[in-house]
Amino acid sequence: MELEREHWELIGDNLFACADFTSVNSFQDEVKFSSSFYKLTPPPPPAARPPPYDKHPYTPTKSQAQPQPPPPQSQPENYYAATDIVKTERREQHLAAGKFTPLQLPEGAARDAAALLDFPRHRLRLLEKLGDGLFGLVHLCEVEGAAEYPGAGAAGAPAPCQRKQLLVVKSLRRGCSEATRQEFLREAGWLASLRDPNVARVLAVCAAEEPLCVLQETAELGDLPRFLQMQSAAAAADGTAGLSYGCLIYLATQVASGMKYLESMDLVHRDLAARNCAVGKHYSIKITDHAMYCTKYESDYYVSDTQSRLPVRWMAWESLLLGKYHPKSDVWAFAVTLWEILMLCAQQPFAELTNEQVVENCNHWYQNDGLQRLLARPPTCPREIYDLMGECWKRHEADRPRFAEIHLFLQRKNLGYVPASG
Repeated sequence: MELEREHWELIGDNLFACADFTSVNSFQDEVKFSSSFYKLTPPPPPAARPPPYDKHPYTPTKSQAQPQPPPPQSQPENYYAATDIVKTERREQHLAAGKFTPLQLPEGAARDAAALLDFPRHRLRLLEKLGDGLFGLVHLCEVEGAAEYPGAGAAGAPAPCQRKQLLVVKSLRRGCSEATRQEFLREAGWLASLRDPNVARVLAVCAAEEPLCVLQETAELGDLPRFLQMQSAAAAADGTAGLSYGCLIYLATQVASGMKYLESMDLVHRDLAARNCAVGKHYSIKITDHAMYCTKYESDYYVSDTQSRLPVRWMAWESLLLGKYHPKSDVWAFAVTLWEILMLCAQQPFAELTNEQVVENCNHWYQNDGLQRLLARPPTCPREIYDLMGECWKRHEADRPRFAEIHLFLQRKNLGYVPASG
């Protein structure tokens, strides 16, 4: 019996000597390549630091003195625990905005990029400072003659009149590097190449002298939250019904149309929300991109240590936790925007939750533990429209509809609606 025990102890010692527990290759194939192996929930941080190790001089053996190749590194999933994003060390490249736009643009110049025309700076009249970004300042300006430039008129044609027009002017800080200046112009070139009536585009630049400025479209009646809130206040004062349900769906349909165009261009907005929609005459909509830099919308963003601004209440869970951006993450944000419209922008999404709790809710989506929360159905929202929102909030992006499908659905639900003059 004693000899048998010594025999098994010797076998066990040999097994432990051969196993390399620092290498992925030491695991069996069915374990090493199991998808569940890399998707385990990260353990909680320790309550206290471990005691320091006793330091002893280390003398390698003859076999260990030979240089050993480093063990292959496993590639864990790019997962961030909910508390890590808001409270502890984190990686903010999951929303690395461009020099002056949150849009995720391809590398290189736009396919249909044309030379940006230089607009005379003296024809800009400053109306209001909207905010600032890492690139510089954002102002609302009034100009005359911008309609002379291609794309300012209907269907991309120059307008014949010298009418006044509101534009958003983004200016680059003085003394920036040449690389920053070229990247600024590259992004402006992409936005100048857009050709859709529901997407704001760049019209021209002021490049003759510092600071370099980019002139971008907006709409006469201001951003959508302000427009809806003013309409609600006016209706309450007059005792009228306010904007009809049909009008609200008409607004949302135009947002879906503009996003369908961006989807066809394989461009991801990454900050779609009511605040990035401008309202014009006859309830026309243009999707903009400058709300991230506006002072009045600071409360809609979580600002990280690296000054990245995260619209956590509008972001798809995979964008916030895994850093994945694609047209289907914009679909998620569109459903939140549709919810805002039907709520008349009277409150912030998940207003009852803190930023930390919103991120924790995304963690429930990641874990798929059944504890995730959805935005409540607005009082004026029919079941079929709320069901559409639910489709846009599917956990797997492949299960969410495309913008072409959303636009067609909303068009059919609002068939025959003609907006009154607005």
